[in-house]
Amino acid sequence: MKNILLATSFCLLIPLSMFGMPLNGASSEKDSVKNQLTQPTLRVSGTRVYQGNSLLTKSEVLNIMGVYPKTASLYSKGKSMRGAGGLLIVGGIATMTGGIVVMVNSYESYDVDGGYYTYSYSGFGDNYYLGLAVATLGELMLDGGIACTIVGKVRIKRSVRNYNTSVQSAFGSPGNLQYHLGLLDNGNFGMRLTF
Repeated sequence: MKNILLATSFCLLIPLSMFGMPLNGASSEKDSVKNQLTQPTLRVSGTRVYQGNSLLTKSEVLNIMGVYPKTASLYSKGKSMRGAGGLLIVGGIATMTGGIVVMVNSYESYDVDGGYYTYSYSGFGDNYYLGLAVATLGELMLDGGIACTIVGKVRIKRSVRNYNTSVQSAFGSPGNLQYHLGLLDNGNFGMRLTF
C-alpha cells in the first residue's frame, strides 16, 4: 500500500512542480530563453551585424561573441581583412592611375629632317615601361583588395552563423526534451527522459 501511495504522489507532484505556478521572475526568464531559442541571436546584412533591429558596432559584436573565442577571432579577422581590402582597392586605383599618367606622358614625337623633306616620328619613351610596371602593380593591388573584401565578408557571415549555431546548441531547441512518467517499456515504474 505504501508503494502505491508513494507512486501516486510521485506521479502527481512531478508534473505539478514542472508546470506549476512560476516563482517571481521565472516566467520572464523562460520567455527570454524561449525568444533566444526561436530566433537567431544575430543576423547579417551585407557585413553589418544586427541584434533584433539594432545595428551593432565591432566592439559590441566582439563583446557578444566573447563567450566563443574562436568565433570572435573569426569575426575580428574578417573585419580586419575587409578593412585591408578597402585600403588595397583605394591604393591600387591611385597607383594604377599614376602609372597610366606616366605612360601617357612618355609619348613623344620627333621631327626628323631627311634632306628634301621632314617627317615626324612618334613613339613611347623610356618612361613608358616604368609607367606600365606601376600600372600593373596598381592592377594587382586592386585585384588583391577585391579578393580581401570578399573573403572578409565570407568570414563575417561564417562567424555569425557559427555563433548562432553555438547558441542554439548550448541552449537546445524547444520541444527537444520529452519525458514519460509511469510504466516503462521494461515493466518498471519510473520516468524516462529523452532529449
